Amino acid sequence: MSAAAFDTHKYAKRLMDAGVTPAHADVQAETMGCMMAELAANTCVLEKHELRNAAQIDVFGARLDKAVAELSQKISETSQNSMRWTLSIGVAFGLIQTSALVLIIFKLV
Repeated sequence: MSAAAFDTHKYAKRLMDAGVTPAHADVQAETMGCMMAELAANTCVLEKHELRNAAQIDVFGARLDKAVAELSQKISETSQNSMRWTLSIGVAFGLIQTSALVLIIFKLV
């Protein structure tokens, strides 16, 4: 927390120089000091929450990266399997056609 300390005495003196009664200036300076202290405490709490949220975002980002990598690998494997099946079916039909042509040629001869 890098906030400068609030000088209540200086604030009260400035109020009195501006014409505010000393009693009112003291009460206002004390109240302003309390508000500044609370603001500093809230800022500290906010910074802690920001750090925690940043850490959680990093964790979720790592999980997301891992999931994307796994899905990419599965897509690649599926693509390879599809290619194998397509080639296997093509070869099978080619063999069937070749066998049919050989049978037709033997029948004609």
